[in-house]
Amino acid sequence: MQGSASPRIVLFGQGGQVATELEPLLGLLGDLRVLGPADCDFANPTAVTKILSDLRPQIIVNAAAYTAVDKAEEEAQTA
Repeated sequence: MQGSASPRIVLFGQGGQVATELEPLLGLLGDLRVLGPADCDFANPTAVTKILSDLRPQIIVNAAAYTAVDKAEEEAQTA
């Protein structure tokens, strides 16, 4: 990271337990953008690539999770 500019940070997992705890802390470190499922579909790699290309973060934190534990065996590809 050059100079004293704040780093651009992307946090995936908006609304989740881990992201909710990390959000205020990461916000202290730089320019934070928090993204949830409505912003970026992790099942679509092209969408993830596009949003990261558009935002150009210097730091990426993935706190997104598949939480439908009961469906995990039925939806193994998604999980």
